[in-house]
Amino acid sequence: MSETFSVRFVRLLRQNMNVVFLILGIVVLSLLYPLVIDWQVFDPKKAMPPFFVWIFVIVMGGMTVATGVRTVFLTDSTTFRKLLVISFVVAAVGQLLGFAIGAIWLFCGISYVYAIAQKKFYLPVGILVLLVAYYLFQMTGLIGAVETKDALHTLKQRLPLLALPLALCCWRPTRTEWGVFLSFSFRLVLVYLSCIIVVSLLLNQYYGQSILSPFSFDKFYLKTHIPTLASSFCMLHWTHFAHPTYIFLGVFAIFMAVAVRQYFYREQTVSTVEMIYGLVALSCFAFITQSRLAMLFIPLSIMFFFLVRAFFLSQKKKLLFTSFMLIIVGGFIFNGLLSHRFFADGERMQMRDIAMDAINRHPLTGIRLGTMDNILQAQIDTDILLKHPHNQLLADGMQLGIPGMVVLVVFVGGLFYFAYRDRRYDFLLFLPAILLTMAVESPLIFVRGAYLLAFWFSVFAVSPTRKKDFA
Repeated sequence: MSETFSVRFVRLLRQNMNVVFLILGIVVLSLLYPLVIDWQVFDPKKAMPPFFVWIFVIVMGGMTVATGVRTVFLTDSTTFRKLLVISFVVAAVGQLLGFAIGAIWLFCGISYVYAIAQKKFYLPVGILVLLVAYYLFQMTGLIGAVETKDALHTLKQRLPLLALPLALCCWRPTRTEWGVFLSFSFRLVLVYLSCIIVVSLLLNQYYGQSILSPFSFDKFYLKTHIPTLASSFCMLHWTHFAHPTYIFLGVFAIFMAVAVRQYFYREQTVSTVEMIYGLVALSCFAFITQSRLAMLFIPLSIMFFFLVRAFFLSQKKKLLFTSFMLIIVGGFIFNGLLSHRFFADGERMQMRDIAMDAINRHPLTGIRLGTMDNILQAQIDTDILLKHPHNQLLADGMQLGIPGMVVLVVFVGGLFYFAYRDRRYDFLLFLPAILLTMAVESPLIFVRGAYLLAFWFSVFAVSPTRKKDFA
């Protein structure tokens, strides 16, 4: 006898109690906004979340960490592989709290040691050639560079583009390890996002601002320096994520995908879609792209992937198709209504014009690495800390000339080719989202795009999307 809707719904809630508690916590805490009356939000150096938000963080975060660590140590794997899982979670969540680079290099180092000890390594030759060739070409930007120190710093930021995929291919996670990582990191990200939403709601209620107003909270935090555990709740450094609408839409997209997957299929094993959730936790919600649009593009592309998968498996195809298409189309329309003003004029168009002018003046060599930020800073009077033409093709062309633009096109085109050749369709479906992000609101510095691409490389190389990979 088939289960009723209410029985399935109760089972869904029981399977996602952490989500239920987080939502209830957000609702309750948002009602306590009068307690922030003495919150010194106008002075970023003194801005601190209210005490009850800290209680929420300690309780929910502590429970999540304890549960996650316990789950890791209960897995049937060696101590070294358990350490790899924990370090990978730290690398993912570390990007939320400002120690991303160090955490990623820790994970890479452990992975390399493990691969050397086990003498096991996997990476498609074509992808390896693309990675190495692209990074070596970036190094040519040092030739003739005026700001050598800044140029070397730029190369250091781009190094994870090569190091991270190699590290994940050294590790080669199993389905069980993927599942542990996904549940652990996803819940930590939920705790973090819930804190951001709480703070956003509190500010909204206290200052009477519209929650749909672009840059509602940016003006409070523009001058903050390095993100800390305290300031990160308010996103005092990465102001591009201060808009709560995109957070709500991103969380809603993932919750919908999880709920529908569990409701229709009752899947308890780690699937390709769940692996993609893990990359969302890394790429979308971990500040990799520095882009509000990416907060919408990537979750919606994930929903589209699930829609295609569900359409061929479910008996309720019309309902699935209609629901998801409405969500996807509505999301893009809503996003367009919020964001169209940013592409018409203002600082972004000035930066793009400056980039085009630099390409015209130096078509073969570009302005070299390390000088782009200084040139944009000198010509545009703005409070933005990092300057970027908001288009990665223009950024590479500005720094490396037209050859840099050609190499970037070949680089991304090569990824399409290898993904199609090896039938890695999960990777192939997400490249358009990456290209959209790079085209309309690319990272303010290339390292975010490098992380984004690197994680997708890793999925392409190691995710068990075919039956023979599960052996």
